[in-house]
Amino acid sequence: MARSSVYSFRQGPRDAGSSGPTTVRTAAMGGTVAADGKTATIPYGGKPDGASATSYAEFGLIHTDRNGREMVYTLQYR
Repeated sequence: MARSSVYSFRQGPRDAGSSGPTTVRTAAMGGTVAADGKTATIPYGGKPDGASATSYAEFGLIHTDRNGREMVYTLQYR
């Protein structure tokens, strides 16, 4: 049986009024894949909390085929 997972990740420059590191990152956010494997929902929540903008976003799909080979598709936005 094939297995799949989807995720997203975002980062951006720190808001001038916030303290902390100069770049704010989110943890990888997992999405959902339908039981039949035909549709998926990739989470995206806008700019990270405490950031002034989103300077990088990544969306990914990881799929294991019926022969056990892992296929990784990544879309990066800068």
